[in-house]
Amino acid sequence: MSASEDRPFFDKEAACPVCKKSTVHQYLRDYAYTVEKRDEDLFVSRYHWAKPEFENYNLQFFHLWYCPHCHYTDERKMFITNKPDAFKNGFVDLKNALLKGIGSEPLVQAILKHIQYPAETFTAQYLLHVLAVYEQFLAPDYARNYEKIGKLYLRISWLFRMATAQDKSDEAVEKDIEAYFDLYQKLQANLMNSLHNLETLNQWIENKIETDTGNGYRFWKKHAREFKQNYEWFVGLWDTALPLLQNYDNLGKTIQMEYHSTHKNPFESPFQEYESFQKFIEELKTLWKGVPVSESEAQKLAAHYLFEAIKSGVYDTKVSRYYSIMRLIVHLHQRLRQYSQALDKSRILIERLEYFDRTLEDRIKKATSLNEGTATVDRLNKNRMKVREMIRDAREQRAYVLRLKTEADEKRALEIFHSHRDCTPEELAELMRQQSIEEAVIKKYTAELESEKKKGLFQIFKF
Repeated sequence: MSASEDRPFFDKEAACPVCKKSTVHQYLRDYAYTVEKRDEDLFVSRYHWAKPEFENYNLQFFHLWYCPHCHYTDERKMFITNKPDAFKNGFVDLKNALLKGIGSEPLVQAILKHIQYPAETFTAQYLLHVLAVYEQFLAPDYARNYEKIGKLYLRISWLFRMATAQDKSDEAVEKDIEAYFDLYQKLQANLMNSLHNLETLNQWIENKIETDTGNGYRFWKKHAREFKQNYEWFVGLWDTALPLLQNYDNLGKTIQMEYHSTHKNPFESPFQEYESFQKFIEELKTLWKGVPVSESEAQKLAAHYLFEAIKSGVYDTKVSRYYSIMRLIVHLHQRLRQYSQALDKSRILIERLEYFDRTLEDRIKKATSLNEGTATVDRLNKNRMKVREMIRDAREQRAYVLRLKTEADEKRALEIFHSHRDCTPEELAELMRQQSIEEAVIKKYTAELESEKKKGLFQIFKF
């Protein structure tokens, strides 16, 4: 086997479309891998290399090419196309800015000190991606390729994700910790609800004892002492149980801290003269606010700039493209647990698809009345079926997001409810609205608080 055959790429010399100088790049072979699973944010989370010799390589590290002469960094296709100037959205403006030289700019200087190409580590890939996205902003607002900017930020979020999940056992531990706290919160909620139910029962019994005439039998007063002893015994159990519940929380947080202290993350490892690479990129952020320092921040920037691409109107007549980008935006907000934003973008997507559907319906009627031919009508009907499938999918996505939001609202509402029992129902409702909690959930907890106020129950122990 030759040296080139044990690699998933071959060396390719290509002239930079900006400065025209040649550099050797790693060209990923078309059939070197098979995608087994692609996540909703397009990340290839599972793939299979064609040969076992390729296993030491990372599929995500072949996307960007870099010119060491003028520092132009972009997708491979921009280096191998015969007509780069034909690409819309600012290539000419970017080219002119690069030819003037960007090496003196503070952010570029800081990155170039540590640039590696080929970029074969997570940290090297991160710097290459930040340089690429920074260069996209060299074009004026009207000429920027916001879809490319959004997808570069999306790829940066993948780098953070991969860096924190290199060891599958570490990834499993992280999921176990999340599951632990979910179960703990359920236990906490159930105990608090049980305490509330105990108080409700005791108040009801006391009212019965107080008003018991009994027709000579006095069914309730006869057992008043036993009821009181039973209640006091239960309260004693709560006094013991609540500190133990707090211990569960403390133990979970201790395990979480131990996990983070041993987690193998290259972003947390020492980097050059810095305590960690994370510290270095936090310093980069002081030079340019567009530097993301976490996966969630990169996802927020991706969602923002992808929506800028939507607002620019370039996909208004490209139904499939519009649909795929908007669906991705909705998913990113969902992943960030920004459920209100996700629902808002989902509404925009569905309304736009319904508009496309109505437009096609009118076009089909017109084609039929004008006798434009069976082929034309069939093609229009086929396109409409595709749009209707997109609408069904978008509605399913929206329903899923709404379910997640309701579950999250329940948790937040319960926390607010336990922490603000001294509020009036109106004040509690306003606190919950400030958290964008659904009105149905707000109504449930304000009604419960109003019921408690009427019964005069004591305030439940708060964590």
